[in-house]
Amino acid sequence: MLCREKGARPEDGIWAKYWYQSVHNSTGFKPYQPKTTPFPDHLKPLLKECQPVYQVLKELAI
Repeated sequence: MLCREKGARPEDGIWAKYWYQSVHNSTGFKPYQPKTTPFPDHLKPLLKECQPVYQVLKELAI
């Protein structure tokens, strides 16, 4: 949903009160803010492995 009313929904499930507090208090998405922290060095091999798949998916995005 791009826009919604505040509050819980039955379909949120039994864990919603523990996991969805910020969702229940919002009415939509916040504006995008670029990350300011550098990518962790220990995860760079994983990033390199995932990037080709990401690029394929990115090209297929609508």
